[in-house]
Amino acid sequence: MFSIATKYFDIFPCEFWSLENFASCAIFNDIGADERNISNAFYGMLHKMKRDPKYSQEAHERIRKLLEDKKVGQSINVLWVFQMFHAAFVAYRPRQRWINYDTQSVSEKLAKRKALSRVENLSTPPKKRKLSARSSNEDKPEESTTGRVISIFSNALVDTMKDPLYRQKLIEIRNLFKGQNYRKIFESENLRNEYTASYSPIRTLCYLNIFNIKRIDFLSNLIALTQQQLNVFCFGSGPGAELAAILQAYSIINAVPRLNIFLHDNFDYTECLQKIVEQFNVKGFNWNLSIGNIISSTEFDGVPWEQISKSHLITACFVICELFRYNPKNTKRFFKKLLNEIRFGAFLMIVDSSNMQYTTYIYKDKSYCIWDYLSRKLLEDKRFDRFSEGMSYFEEDLLKKEAYNLSKCNCKYMIYKKVSANNNDQ
Repeated sequence: MFSIATKYFDIFPCEFWSLENFASCAIFNDIGADERNISNAFYGMLHKMKRDPKYSQEAHERIRKLLEDKKVGQSINVLWVFQMFHAAFVAYRPRQRWINYDTQSVSEKLAKRKALSRVENLSTPPKKRKLSARSSNEDKPEESTTGRVISIFSNALVDTMKDPLYRQKLIEIRNLFKGQNYRKIFESENLRNEYTASYSPIRTLCYLNIFNIKRIDFLSNLIALTQQQLNVFCFGSGPGAELAAILQAYSIINAVPRLNIFLHDNFDYTECLQKIVEQFNVKGFNWNLSIGNIISSTEFDGVPWEQISKSHLITACFVICELFRYNPKNTKRFFKKLLNEIRFGAFLMIVDSSNMQYTTYIYKDKSYCIWDYLSRKLLEDKRFDRFSEGMSYFEEDLLKKEAYNLSKCNCKYMIYKKVSANNNDQ
């Protein structure tokens, strides 16, 4: 475990660290710190790191010694920490010349990874480095796409963003998120509009990153499923990020079948969604929003199963953690029924915060990791085949404005395809 972590560490130049930034990560020394606190400290360190041009060999040695401390290693997932380091290192790309470092210390397997090739590319001065079209767009959509997404939401929700109390409401939303009081945010119509204007643009770009870059063949695989109409069902999609991402990706494809998007949420976003749809000019497109609590009963009466069974793509983005928080027992039953109802050949896409891999739920006095539970159930189910899984990290300077809550979106995703029918369907 620790030897592998050390090899990950060798990927980074020793000048990557500064003493000031290292001090921001002092929480690593706290044996009792949980992963969420470590993550928060880490992101705070990153913001300082981007502004600090000074680097230190001493910080490099200090964190190396820290990794060798098995007591610390037992309290945190070392490999997870370094995966986050790598994602940030690639995304920030500081405009400075990096020193040469010894890549021979990295194992052959790591050297072949795309992550390492990206880091090695940074050893060339920015003025001389010529990035290919693929490498320059590897971690984020094109700037024109970003500008398009920004204009979609700013035009659709212009009245909301011009509200004199907009900033104040955003602060209220952030505080409710910190307290994990999600319901209070979405029960208020005013806060729902502010939430959509602030959070949906960056999530739209994150989903586009998955559709167009992480798996560029994803939409083509979907379109190949049908020659007449493509049906998509999205859980918890009231704020419109999934709708905007699918329409934006779909609008640049020629000769495609008719598109039907079924949206479902616990609250009514109809007016907001209508304004977003008006920003697109997609022919042969239909959408509708169903409203209901999907885990309010063991019968799951609030779930439109008929639409799900007809869909070629089912998404659950930033909703699973919330369901497990309110009712883990019913959520597990719902997930089992969902796998049965998905049609043969259809895709299931789950997206959530990267912290989800360490988010747990309590059931019968035991703690379970949500992401591990979902992955295990899908891997054990012989009807499903893993199509793609990984991390989608996106940061864009255009979103670093006070009007938007996030300047980055670090999410984890999994995509599975149902490759065989249910036993009772055969």
